[in-house]
Amino acid sequence: MAYIWDMASGKKLQILSAHKLGVATLSFSRDARWLLTGGWETPLSGPFTAVPSPVAGFGIKLWDVATWKEHLSISYRRYGASVAVFSPDGHRFAVEKDWDLIEVFDVDSGASIGTLTTVDPRSHNRPFSTGNLIFSPDGTWLFQAAQNGVRAWKLSRLAR
Repeated sequence: MAYIWDMASGKKLQILSAHKLGVATLSFSRDARWLLTGGWETPLSGPFTAVPSPVAGFGIKLWDVATWKEHLSISYRRYGASVAVFSPDGHRFAVEKDWDLIEVFDVDSGASIGTLTTVDPRSHNRPFSTGNLIFSPDGTWLFQAAQNGVRAWKLSRLAR
């Protein structure tokens, strides 16, 4: 569940049945038209002591703030929590689907604009933690912070 509160009055505005097992990430678009939620849909499964690591069903949902109706839902499997962030203009959002895979989507259509991938030589150490994506102020770069550095992607190759 995601509870939406009016901070000035302290009144609860909305309860969203966002994700079955819990909400891990929230992000409002700059114009406050959209809300992204990310959370667990299914519990961890898989081998718990061997590679590959156990994964959970995770989902990202895009909500229209004017109506609190779900506009888009994206499901995938991953280890750990995911993160999703809006571009500064609010027309795109990026989803960290895995440590080495970020997908960028168009807000209005929900279509994938493209994926950003890399090979991490230390992926078994999971050096990239969640909650670490940010667009540059002009929206031309996407950065992913990490324990061992920062990844940067120039987004000019992706459609707008």
